[in-house]
Amino acid sequence: MGRSKNGWIIDSVFQEVDIATGELLFEWRASEHFSANESYMTHPFAGYFSSVPFDFFHINSVDKDSQGNYLISSRHLHTITCISPTGEMLWILGGRHNQFRDLSDGGATSFKWQHDARWVSEEEGILTLFDNEEAGILHIEAPYSQGLMIQLDVESRIATLLHSYVSLQKTRVPSQGSLQILPETRNAFIGWGHSAAYSEFAADGTLLCEMHFGASWLYTLGRVVSYRAFKTMDWVGRPVHPPTVSEKNNRLYVSWNGATDVAMWELQAMEAGEEMVFESLDVIEKEGFEGSFELPSASRYKGYRVAAQDRDGQVLGVSEVVVPVGSSHVLLNSALALLGSLIVLGSIWLYYQKARRARKASSIRWEGYQYHRM
Repeated sequence: MGRSKNGWIIDSVFQEVDIATGELLFEWRASEHFSANESYMTHPFAGYFSSVPFDFFHINSVDKDSQGNYLISSRHLHTITCISPTGEMLWILGGRHNQFRDLSDGGATSFKWQHDARWVSEEEGILTLFDNEEAGILHIEAPYSQGLMIQLDVESRIATLLHSYVSLQKTRVPSQGSLQILPETRNAFIGWGHSAAYSEFAADGTLLCEMHFGASWLYTLGRVVSYRAFKTMDWVGRPVHPPTVSEKNNRLYVSWNGATDVAMWELQAMEAGEEMVFESLDVIEKEGFEGSFELPSASRYKGYRVAAQDRDGQVLGVSEVVVPVGSSHVLLNSALALLGSLIVLGSIWLYYQKARRARKASSIRWEGYQYHRM
């Protein structure tokens, strides 16, 4: 590499640990199997100082198959490597030491700066990965990133590109990213990592939908990122905190950040004199992050709360009780207004009396006439 052999590197290590006992079952180090000069990463200052070591390998995903072999993605070597349970390298796909003949004119082996290599079918030899094709402005390899589905004939060392998935916006992603094959439909679900978007494709590669959750004109700045994106029908967000409510201008607003299965909001009221006995006033569908209710103007209720319900009407959580300013506090507000008026009137009366006494003290009467001191 034209450098001193004495330098600093960032090693890449993965471990398998028995969570129950803490026992280390397997450990692998990239520096024991690969050389730094195999890297495609260039950094003119890296390696000379301990504070700026050379990241030659950069491991970013590990997958384990049914035989106990490990599938390793090296971003900076542009390789997917299969490692046996004994640490032996079984094969290498991509990079400087690619071992597969590509039947797709390079489409299956020319990926660069990739992420998230996963087996889809071990029996058919099908794996997926997210092909970034960029690692910053100094390492731009193609006009856009893509998801890849590749089939391997390991015995014959043959690789074939089955599908590639490209964003509607032809997004090129300098870091992060993921590709998930959905088990129910076999659709491909892609998170565009550094670019705040995700897409779903049919099994044949047809784009079905694409959503961005950050402004697309800010993609290159990475103001909003998601390392990986997943779609699932099983995971449920159920926050430990209750729904949040806020009253303003005689409306009660409700939201529940993190709750995924709320279908309806129910406004409940507590009558004056009753202790924690609520009746239902209104039910609305959850159509967005926040819902709202208009509160009764002249109300006999002393408090309100909102219950979150699922599609079957089961209560998932209830908010705290809110005492709105427009109803239960009306008597207090009236009393304060009256007190303020009395204070103003009293001040005027005291001023008048003080002026009257001063006027009287500065005047005299003589023979039926009143004279004032000038």
